[in-house]
Amino acid sequence: MKRRWIAAVLALTLALCLVPAGGMAADTDRFFHYGEDDLTPGTYYITWNVNQNLLPPDSGLTGVQAQKAQAEIRCALALLMNRTELTPTDATPASSFVASGIREPDGSQFYQNAGSFPAFYGYFDPGSTNSVQAMEVLKTYYTYDAATGKFTDFPALTYLYNVEGDHQGIAQAVQRDLAEVGITLNLEETDWDTFIQRLASGDYQVARDGWRADYADPLAFLEIFTSQNGDNHPQLGSGDHARAGLYSMDLTPWGLDVKVENGTWAQTYDVLIDKAGTLTDDSVRFPLLHLAEDLLMSTGCVCPLYYYPYEEPAADPAPQPAAPSFDDVAPDAWYAKAVGYAVANGITNGTGENKFSPLNTCTNAHILTFLWRAAGEPEPGIDNPFSNNTDPGGWYYKAAIWAYEKGMVTGDTFAAGDPCTRASAVKFIWQAMDAPSADPSSFTDIAADAPYKAAVDWAVSAGVTDGVGNGRFAPDTVCNRGHIVTFLWRAFTEEG
Repeated sequence: MKRRWIAAVLALTLALCLVPAGGMAADTDRFFHYGEDDLTPGTYYITWNVNQNLLPPDSGLTGVQAQKAQAEIRCALALLMNRTELTPTDATPASSFVASGIREPDGSQFYQNAGSFPAFYGYFDPGSTNSVQAMEVLKTYYTYDAATGKFTDFPALTYLYNVEGDHQGIAQAVQRDLAEVGITLNLEETDWDTFIQRLASGDYQVARDGWRADYADPLAFLEIFTSQNGDNHPQLGSGDHARAGLYSMDLTPWGLDVKVENGTWAQTYDVLIDKAGTLTDDSVRFPLLHLAEDLLMSTGCVCPLYYYPYEEPAADPAPQPAAPSFDDVAPDAWYAKAVGYAVANGITNGTGENKFSPLNTCTNAHILTFLWRAAGEPEPGIDNPFSNNTDPGGWYYKAAIWAYEKGMVTGDTFAAGDPCTRASAVKFIWQAMDAPSADPSSFTDIAADAPYKAAVDWAVSAGVTDGVGNGRFAPDTVCNRGHIVTFLWRAFTEEG
């Protein structure tokens, strides 16, 4: 049965055509966020660097064929792990990456609808080592000595882990599991700071890893593996893997005009996560999230070992207020009340034809015009400094000059059409409010000397945003109109 999973799920790497599965930073404000002290769902796993070679020197495989083979090999190695031995007494052996505790819209566990096997949940049976099926795959690529029951030409591996915690004990158990079939796993121990730096840069072959959810949605787990995400430790969509046309998908069964054949990781997985992060219809979102986990697991780069213990949240999120009557703003949308604030205060009236377009990208011209209107549409006190902002009747003409006067933009050209990032958004709002000081915040992706650090500190302190989860702020993520009016609502009203 495990061989069937390797063949079936790895068909994704052989030219996947995604069909309904059973049962860029996202708009996470619409989800229930766990409290700072909550014991949240999470998964302890082994991560493989997708760009590290696992094939013997004489394999003869190169390019896409080598990538496909190594994905199959990694999936086979995942079946050799004795999760019963590896799992702490207060944890549960894992059969998927999205952890126990993350639920479907009907309240069932997300992992119980993962995979396609009636005998167990997930992508493999966590109570079995499945060694027979794994060996069958590995014999395809390596020389096997039947007398010893071991492979003779599997390249030696190096497993990276940090000294804190009981990671050494788990590393040694994995080492024993692989040694039983002739695979040498050398252990490399390092301090936490070095460990994190090496994972982020891809300076490792195989390593221990772990992830806990910051908010109650599968996206909290799956979004970290998009191509440009700083927590994408397997380096999926980077290096040689960025150019590999391994994946195909068809999202038309869910009414989406997306069909890709032999695409890259960015053209497939990134698109799935982007769609799942912006759609609000759970009957579409959750199938896409399952497809994304199918695709992730097909790479073999994520080998779940066990689910962390967790506590159920004490309460459901409070219901959202009603929204203005735009055709594309549902009454319970996470940005609904912010849209109402923006319309009531003349900040924006939508985009026409009874649309607000909450998911459309917000440009510099948009946010600065919104801020200028929120400030009462003051007349600029200086001459127009821009060579490309020449129409006095243009909708952002005065807003651009006002922004220059406030020190929010510089230079002699106005980048009206540039997308507004999260870093730019909070900095613009902070500057519009005369740059108030605030206690320092701490995010793994915000350097102490970043030009927007003080603005981020203020935004967190003022409750404008608390980042995107798991210690990240995502400063380069582009904002949509829903994000921006939500930031403004929180910044300028006590209710927000």
